[in-house]
Amino acid sequence: MVTGLIPHRSRVPTLFDELGREFGTMLGWFDREEMGGEMDFVPTMSVAETEKTYEVNVDLPGVNSEDIGVEVRDSSLWISGERHDEKKEKGKKYHRIEHRYGSFQRSIPLGEAVDAEHIVAQYKNGVLKISIPKTESAAPKKIPIKS
Repeated sequence: MVTGLIPHRSRVPTLFDELGREFGTMLGWFDREEMGGEMDFVPTMSVAETEKTYEVNVDLPGVNSEDIGVEVRDSSLWISGERHDEKKEKGKKYHRIEHRYGSFQRSIPLGEAVDAEHIVAQYKNGVLKISIPKTESAAPKKIPIKS
């Protein structure tokens, strides 16, 4: 089955939509696009553990490597950067823009059992991969049982 791009049709807001908007406003949430401000870009990430390392993958589509920072401070791994706003071209009529942009900062507490001097970060195809080696003391140790 082949499907094409279906144009977005506005719909009449329901009572549920209006209540959600009012509740969000009370909590300080708002739609930045409607308010005329920037839309927050918060990259998604995954953190995995192997026997010898912690592995962090951060999705950063459309971000240049020069706009990404990785550092260790305060016993945490800090990942920061910026995804720049897309330039709107004259002569184009935009029907929807859902891309998020702006500055971001994420942190991951590391603890004491990591070798911060040998952290490796690589950026390829919009994915930042960070490998954090564990120290020898963090490696699991099998305790023999005496009989």
